[in-house]
Amino acid sequence: MERQLGRSVALIALIAIAGGLVLRGCARRMEERITAARPARGSTAVGPPDSARAVALARQAYVIDHQARSETPPAVRITAFFRDSAGFLLELAPAEGAQGGRAVARVSPSGQVELRRLAP
Repeated sequence: MERQLGRSVALIALIAIAGGLVLRGCARRMEERITAARPARGSTAVGPPDSARAVALARQAYVIDHQARSETPPAVRITAFFRDSAGFLLELAPAEGAQGGRAVARVSPSGQVELRRLAP
């Protein structure tokens, strides 16, 4: 009986040690992934490069829309910026003191831009 109890205790201890080693390895890999995903200290990057591309494409569409209407394109500012599964959604408005209307731009991951003017 004592021998069987000793084996059971040894088996339980072995399982606990093996489980601890597996969990420690998982924790180490998770920490490496989190560390790799963080931007470097002192980095000035605010978002991924595709967000800057989306802003540039939306601004370009806004300017082209104004030129197609024979209007002088105003300086533009981004008043809202959202990222979702369909790409980016941006709200554009003329800079303070500039004439022009607001617009909403949907930028797909492929770079296609759909611009809709909003009522003034």
